[in-house]
Parts: sequence; C-alpha cells; structure tokens
Amino acid sequence: MMKAYLSIAFLFQLMLIAPAVALNLEVCNSGQQTVFVAHAESPLNSPYRAVGGWTQLTSRKCWKREAPKMDRMSVLVAYIDKRGRLGAVPFNPDFRVGGQYPLSRGPYSFCIHPKDGFFRPRARPGGKHCPSDMVPAKFPFYIAGKRTSGSLAKLYVSVEPGTLHEDYAVIPWEPAKAPPDPQEERYADAGKIDLLRGPSARQIEAAEYKNLQFRLQLANALILKDAKLKIHALDLDKCLSTKNGPFYCRYKLDARIEASKDMRPMAQLLNLGFLFKGYYWSSFTVSRGRWVIEKQYEGCRLSDVDIRCWRHK
Repeated sequence: MMKAYLSIAFLFQLMLIAPAVALNLEVCNSGQQTVFVAHAESPLNSPYRAVGGWTQLTSRKCWKREAPKMDRMSVLVAYIDKRGRLGAVPFNPDFRVGGQYPLSRGPYSFCIHPKDGFFRPRARPGGKHCPSDMVPAKFPFYIAGKRTSGSLAKLYVSVEPGTLHEDYAVIPWEPAKAPPDPQEERYADAGKIDLLRGPSARQIEAAEYKNLQFRLQLANALILKDAKLKIHALDLDKCLSTKNGPFYCRYKLDARIEASKDMRPMAQLLNLGFLFKGYYWSSFTVSRGRWVIEKQYEGCRLSDVDIRCWRHK
C-alpha cells in the first residue's frame, strides 16, 4: 500500500514539474497588404468554439496564440481588395510546423462581424443561423491532433496590393437584415458598387440625399435657416447605360423638408415640388468609391445605339 502511495505521489510531482502543453500558433504576414485574423478554438470534447477577431497585421507583423487546454483551432485571415470587398485568404499548405501539428483545409464556418471586433465564448460550427448583426464565413485553416510540449505551428500568408478576391472567397459586408436608414449612407460604400448593373435603389437614395442636402444647406443660408431633410422612400423604375457612358436611372423620390413654425410655409411650398415632381431622370457616375449624381434631366429616350436626355430646368 505504501508503495502505491509513493508511486501516486511521484506521478503527481511529475505532473507539477512537467511543462504545460499548449496549442501554439503563429500567423505572420509576409506580404504587402494588411490582413486581419480571426480564430475559433476548443477542446476535443466540446461541441462549442470560442470565436474572436479581428487582429490587424500589417506587412511583416505576426500574431501568436498560446491556447492551453485547447486541442483544435480554426483560423480565418481576411483582407480588403481594391474593389472594397472583404474576403478570406485561400488555404495554402506552404507552412512550417514544429511538433506534430497537422495543418489542413478548414471544414468549418462561423458567424463573424465583418467590420467590427467580436468575441463569442460558445459558438457552434456551421454559421447557418447567425445573429442579426453577423454574417457566416468559412475559416480556411484548421489545426487539430496530438500536441507535444513547446511545439509551434507557423503559418505565413502573403497578399500583394491589387489582388482581387475570387467570388467564392468574398465575405459579405452587411448581414442579411432590413436595409439601414438611407440617411446613414452605409450602403453606398465601395464594397456595394456593381458597375455591371448600375446603382441600386439604396445607392440612388444615398446620392439624392447628398445632392439635396447640399441644396438645403444653400437654402438654409439664404431663407430657411433651420430646415431639415428626410427621405422616406425611393422607387426605382429602371437604369440604362451605353457601353462606355454613365448610367441613367429613372426613379420617384418621396422626400420632405421639415422646418420651424416661422419657416413652415416656405418648406410646404418646396414639399409641393417633391409631391408633384413624379419621376426623375439622373445620370450617375462613380467618384471616390460612391455613386454620385452627375446631372438631372426631365426625361430620357433610348435608341438602338444611344441614350438621349433633356436637361432639368
């Protein structure tokens, strides 16, 4: 019996002096483009993952994660390409491994915030039912298996400036939910522009809001003083384009100008103009990553080779 107690005590001492085993990963940015790292980790006996991001890595910088009590880790490295799209760096087996880590293509997706930092202590893999403010994204890199003390998996990623994402790697900027307030113009960023289909109704709202807001500032300086603009809705009828020309869109705008009691009669006159205007025609071009109104027209006529518009009076 005494021998058994001595053996147990000896093993316990060995456990105390043995170095702690940890899942160690280092991700290094060996390219020129800034990248962003998110990771998900858990012990093997848990169906959940702790998921968090983003860690920003500029050129030649590294991020190291030491995760005791963890047996597996998924990693997402993302960057913003020259079209303003967020997307994942594809899996690349070119890595260096210390110890017994197998680094393989990641099989899991998780819910992430595409623009902000996030942490979820208990997340299930899959990402099929994300919270309303998150979007699903695949984590291409995956580490799991037996570990040895002090071992380190080292992953190098390289993205050169100007590199475009393949369609399968693009991560949506906005979650699938009701569109934001048009006055905020969040939907008009560069990641939303599609030169093949022209501006969307939301992007036209943003362009009209900017256009009308500038005119209202002039009106306030001259006569109104305290009026505010509110766009309630915009109905897009059609967008047309020649091969090399701008987009011409026909749409109806529901907008109102609100003012103080003294200025209300003047605001009501301007609102009558919105009410009886009917459909607008405007030409749109891209400037600094946004659709902008170039000119406004009374109407446009489409021929087989051209689009002709007459000027707004």
